Amino acid sequence: MKVEGKQVDVVPQEQGKSHGDKLVLIVDDVNLMCHFLYETLKPIPNIETRTTGDFSAAESILVNSQVDLAIIDIHLKNASGLTLAKKIREGRYLCRHDIPILIFSGNTYKKEIQMCLAYDISDILAKPLNAGTVRARVRKALKRNVQLKSPDYYKAIVSTSGEAYKTEFAGAFVKNLPPPTAKKRISTNPTDEVKKHSFIKWPEDLSSGYHQIDRRLKHVTYLLNMLHHRKRTTEKYPNIVEDIKNIRLAIDDILYVAKGLKQSNAADSIWRLLFQRLSDFSKIKLETFATKTSNTHYVNKQFKEVRSKWLIVLSKPVMKEVQSEKHR
Repeated sequence: MKVEGKQVDVVPQEQGKSHGDKLVLIVDDVNLMCHFLYETLKPIPNIETRTTGDFSAAESILVNSQVDLAIIDIHLKNASGLTLAKKIREGRYLCRHDIPILIFSGNTYKKEIQMCLAYDISDILAKPLNAGTVRARVRKALKRNVQLKSPDYYKAIVSTSGEAYKTEFAGAFVKNLPPPTAKKRISTNPTDEVKKHSFIKWPEDLSSGYHQIDRRLKHVTYLLNMLHHRKRTTEKYPNIVEDIKNIRLAIDDILYVAKGLKQSNAADSIWRLLFQRLSDFSKIKLETFATKTSNTHYVNKQFKEVRSKWLIVLSKPVMKEVQSEKHR
């Protein structure tokens, strides 16, 4: 199978699978990401890879094929990747319910991580993905031999917005959320404070018209808010270099996906402007935040430039009124 910029929904057929080969299913609604993962897994011997960006097509493959490992994007266009993972664990398909499942996303929140733990997801991969890391995780997952719980166990887990679940399964989570009746929410996650003091507010009423772009822009907004929060509120910031690198990588990921979308949506006028705005933002020397300086005025000036240029990225006409634009 060859993927050349177009989404390939593979018709599930078992005759193409050689005896002893492992069948890997890739589910992502971004064509270029499917192509990247397909090419990334090519060097691994004795595996067959099938890709699709459609939830129903993924279910068709699972119903008709003995899938040995699934790699699923947590945020699909019209469905949640966790829904597919849960149905695998419930034993609804032809494959074993306990196959390794790798979830990946550029924007994973606490509730989603909790549900990944509840469904015994084998691994969570953060975007942007590194080819070497993906291959290593897949090899490790294919070798693992873990005894999971029965399908009935997973059927008993109730997911409502990725949060509600039966009390007896609370131990599957790293941390239990405080009860809804609690007078004061206990904050164990720095992102709680970031949300309270966001120095860049995401424009909820605007959209680029492409959910793949929106969620990546939102992820960079989160990373910039985190950088600002940690730099301004912590005396020591040992991970600042890594955080800045992640911002750079996340912007590269936007450019990578945007170039792929442009191929099939060349008539849309937003591309040149989006690329130019991202290029202008990338010229900001974020690395200066990692230097030891006590000059508060200088730091504030730098953050003011960051906010100003990122808000330009998030402004019209790249971003449009949600009411008048449907996600493509």
